[in-house]
Amino acid sequence: RVWEPMCTASAAVALMSGQQRFHLFDQQFQLLLSFPDNALKNPHSGIADVQLADLAGDGNLRAYVGYWGEVGVHAVSLTGERVWANRNVPNVQKMTVTGPDAEGNRRLLCVNVTGMLAVMNAQGESAPPLVLGDRRIGWITSADLEGDGRMAYCGLVAETLGKNEAAGLAIDGSNARITWTYQLPDGVSRQPVQPIVAGRLTKDGSGQWLLPGPDGSIHILSADGEMLDRFNYGSAIQGLTTVEIDGKPALLVATEKGVAAWAFE
Repeated sequence: RVWEPMCTASAAVALMSGQQRFHLFDQQFQLLLSFPDNALKNPHSGIADVQLADLAGDGNLRAYVGYWGEVGVHAVSLTGERVWANRNVPNVQKMTVTGPDAEGNRRLLCVNVTGMLAVMNAQGESAPPLVLGDRRIGWITSADLEGDGRMAYCGLVAETLGKNEAAGLAIDGSNARITWTYQLPDGVSRQPVQPIVAGRLTKDGSGQWLLPGPDGSIHILSADGEMLDRFNYGSAIQGLTTVEIDGKPALLVATEKGVAAWAFE
């Protein structure tokens, strides 16, 4: 099962959390590389997440690989060469990328067991972590939902296993704060599922946050956390995304029974 496909205009990554390698494909879905190429002979603790990004703003896309265990975060070129490694962030759970600053530089944000957001620049150098007061963050996703080049951030900030609370985050330089929260149903999903998905269910206007509940519910939030829709699907959700079909937005829902597409009017 693919845990989270990470796509750009020129490449796509496929992986499952905890596996030994990720796979990089081109626009025709031809395999470019599998990294690390020696992982099956020299196993590690598993890959948690991969993000494709141009952090330096120089046109060079790289894969940023976060590992479980003590391996940390590695930057990899699209030819499979390791560019740098930062081992100061153990047990990475999820990563995302900030919007560009005035010089076009982006930063990598990493969620790990500390409950803070570790921060790295394009050279792999660590900055002071971002702290959300007394709240621990367990997941983060970013997306340009407004289409204006600025990133919106959504995370999970629940304190205990089985308590699920989504939160909007404002990140400005070395500061981070919670701007809104949304309570999700209690429980734990039976199957690994992407808990926050950025999508578009309207032809115009802003995109939305899509959140599958562990009870089979689907929650659709606006960019600023307003609940737009909520419904029970009737089956455990294994994946969500949005696509265009015949020029109209649609919601794709994956369950153990297959994949269904739902039109939104």
